[in-house]
Amino acid sequence: MKRRITRYAFLFLMMAALLIFGIAGIAQTDLQKNTTDQQLITFILDDLEDAGTWLSEMPRDQGVIFSMKREGAPRKVKARVAAIKKVNDEYIKRNSRGRRLKENPLAGFPYNENKYILGVRVEFMKRGYNWFTVKPPLPIKVPGICKSISVWVVGRGYSHELWLMIRDYNGHRRYLQSMLKLNHRGWRRMRFPIRDDKIEQNDYKVTDPKKIGITFDGFLIQCDPLESRGKYYIYFDLITAEVDLYFEFQKDEDDVPDFW
Repeated sequence: MKRRITRYAFLFLMMAALLIFGIAGIAQTDLQKNTTDQQLITFILDDLEDAGTWLSEMPRDQGVIFSMKREGAPRKVKARVAAIKKVNDEYIKRNSRGRRLKENPLAGFPYNENKYILGVRVEFMKRGYNWFTVKPPLPIKVPGICKSISVWVVGRGYSHELWLMIRDYNGHRRYLQSMLKLNHRGWRRMRFPIRDDKIEQNDYKVTDPKKIGITFDGFLIQCDPLESRGKYYIYFDLITAEVDLYFEFQKDEDDVPDFW
């Protein structure tokens, strides 16, 4: 009887070991696939230290809008910029292979002290389905293949909705809605996933890395009709994009460029 119990226990342990090692092998394969086929890195689109150059607009019959550079960057943003800088420096050093980095979108980016933010003030004339936009002075080309875009926002407890305005690979304007409304108080990081099956970013026949990807055009705020009254304040800071730069670093050095 004891021998039979010992045999069953041994078989059970063998099956458990095979199952554990099998799962570990699958996980390791997936991890290697992700690290081999993708090289994800966080790219700073705008730290808004020059927020005074941004443009804010809304229909004249809905209200008056005003934007300016203000002091008051959140503490978490300063820590995040320091972490991004450290990772990016190591990434560039590891992948440059001794090449000149003037074409690298991460090289030479000015890491500022993050003292300023973008403040927007809206004075509504009437209730309704009002809206307004906040745009950079020029559209920002996102390097590589973009996986997500994030921005830090102060909400002030209103049920307004934040939308992301981008242009896809073909130049078509697309609007992406945030999963959360602006009904929080204080700073919150809002994230917009960029799905490959929804947003076209590249063409396998195009070899110029500068032509692939999306373009960031700004933000659209859709106002709740019950809360679009009086004055409304909203603040923005640190717009970042998680991008895949595998194509840019893994291209053969002796490959002939097509843009001539």
